Amino acid sequence: MFDLANFSGILNYRGLKIFEIGYHIVLEAKKIFKILLGSDAIHAATCKTYEISDIATSDNDFKRIDFLKVWKPLR
Repeated sequence: MFDLANFSGILNYRGLKIFEIGYHIVLEAKKIFKILLGSDAIHAATCKTYEISDIATSDNDFKRIDFLKVWKPLR
């Protein structure tokens, strides 16, 4: 369940950047839909658009994106 109180704390992280997702991201995501589906394609398109080269995720599908380096969380 979504906890608004915990989410509000995230917004106070030093160095946190929130990127706008507009039509330009959707157009880029359409190209990536061949590799990733749904919100994963939006995430990858946002990274590409804003020149983000690293992503922390346990989702192995992102390894198929050549412009992203995937960092897996420790268990």
